[in-house]
Amino acid sequence: MEKYFNKQRSQLYTIHRLNQYQPGDPHVNQYWGQFFSLLPDGMLVTRLDGVIELANPAMASLLGIPNAMLMFGKPVERYIPADFKMIFSSYLEMVSVIPGRHGPVELELWHMNGSRVVVKVSFSQFPYLGRPAIQMVIQDIQEIKLMEEQMARTTFELEQAYRATLEGWAMALDKRDQETGAHSKHVTDKTVEMALAMGIGLESIVHIRHGALLHDIGKMAIPDSILTKPAPLTEDEWVEMRKHPVIARDMLLPIDYLRPAIEIPYNHHERWNGSGYPRGLREASIPITARIFAVVDVYDALSHDRYYRRAWEHKKVLDYISDNAGVLFDPQVVQTFLDYL
Repeated sequence: MEKYFNKQRSQLYTIHRLNQYQPGDPHVNQYWGQFFSLLPDGMLVTRLDGVIELANPAMASLLGIPNAMLMFGKPVERYIPADFKMIFSSYLEMVSVIPGRHGPVELELWHMNGSRVVVKVSFSQFPYLGRPAIQMVIQDIQEIKLMEEQMARTTFELEQAYRATLEGWAMALDKRDQETGAHSKHVTDKTVEMALAMGIGLESIVHIRHGALLHDIGKMAIPDSILTKPAPLTEDEWVEMRKHPVIARDMLLPIDYLRPAIEIPYNHHERWNGSGYPRGLREASIPITARIFAVVDVYDALSHDRYYRRAWEHKKVLDYISDNAGVLFDPQVVQTFLDYL
């Protein structure tokens, strides 16, 4: 670490000394040489047309060229793949016409072994030996790009693992509740479709999917004697059953990854007229995601057999939902649901 900071101090000192002299001063050549040798990033000095006049050792090393002097007199475009030449030429023209610093821009360069090197290039015009020239600082970001790609792969794999786990939980809950095993998938897919139709942003969709999958996670704490009872529940049993949204909230709240998904498990039994539970929320005080899910969930539940009743006819289900628009359900959600059914 100390060696690194000593190197940085040396570079800064050299830059400081360079700033003390004017172009053409005999001391400049001495310090330019030191600067080029010390700078860990690649550096080029070119004419306005992009022909190389100076290249430092780091630049040569970056491209696998044994000696930086072998680059002198050659156009920079020689080292740029065809698919990056247009953007390079644009920056070269811009810095030739408009002095100042431009970039950095991400480009690729040819390595001597035929591979490509990913770099960031900053351009600036400055006086060199009494005439305008272009300085390019080239930073090797190959390792950074590889790390970014690895992080993206890891994040994707982790998301896939989380998703598989959540789907497994949902399937287990469906089976325990004597569902067909597909209820959670049905309502999740339809809720996502509805959310997109109602203009909810893509950044929220993953949380909506998680919340829909886990909408009944709180039922894990409800006794089987209540959950699978083949008869109407008593008032005391309903009190217990109505606890499952709060249980779901308490289960998910400590999990950072799932905290944004709480809206649906906690609020999907709230109703437009305030008759729902656990908090008796009304109208727009109910999160929009829960309002969407409530319609989808009731539609799917009434459309399939349950252990305590047979499935309703499709028309009867639609009539029930339509009749309860503005009563149990958000009327706008109901309209969108019927339009997209």
